[in-house]
Amino acid sequence: PDYLTAEAHAALDLDTHDPFVVVSRVETCLYMGNTLLRDTDVNSMANSLEVRVPFVARPMLELAGRIPSQLHGAGRGPGKRLLRRAGAGILPSHVVDRAKTGFTLPVNDWLPVELRDSSEAAIAAVSTVPFLDAAAVRTLWRKFVADRGHTHWMKPLLLVTLGDYVSRTAAAT
Repeated sequence: PDYLTAEAHAALDLDTHDPFVVVSRVETCLYMGNTLLRDTDVNSMANSLEVRVPFVARPMLELAGRIPSQLHGAGRGPGKRLLRRAGAGILPSHVVDRAKTGFTLPVNDWLPVELRDSSEAAIAAVSTVPFLDAAAVRTLWRKFVADRGHTHWMKPLLLVTLGDYVSRTAAAT
């Protein structure tokens, strides 16, 4: 099925049936601009940051769009092969050759360091929830603070979030 409206088709100028090109244009025109760049702008400005997004200039996008789709994913090896080849000789090898990584927020550092006082207050509050094992909650938090490399941040974050909710709800009643 076709999920794009007629207006989206007209705006995207989809003169091809190449799935790679279609998805690239949809992501660039509808998702990147309306979601990713907007969210980056709102969040960076809220924190007095000026963010520059590389490779988003119109000439760069048009150039990338002219590269045949079979070349984008061709070959074995690390991701973004064409971009790596273009940067070779310009960028240091430790940048060009490094492994591809995703972006994650540094929650692992925020909870036990910058947000430690509020996190521990939330852990104390969530420890009072009758259907949770208070000792297990405190043990998980202590292990996370002591060795963040071996305890994934998701469970402590969930407990801190629940504890914060419990505290706010109790204060409101």
